Amino acid sequence: MRTRTSAWLIEVRPAELTFGEGRESFAAAAELARVCGWEFAVVGEWLPHTMMTLD
Repeated sequence: MRTRTSAWLIEVRPAELTFGEGRESFAAAAELARVCGWEFAVVGEWLPHTMMTLD
């Protein structure tokens, strides 16, 4: 996602999949984002009406 001031790499998963095995891949993605000068976030839950816009 791009904003006026930054770029973000956002990992979107169901909340129950944001713990355990995913932590290692999140760390790798966060490092990649840092190297590129981006921000990184993990999103585990969206409001119901936003789910239809994810592709």
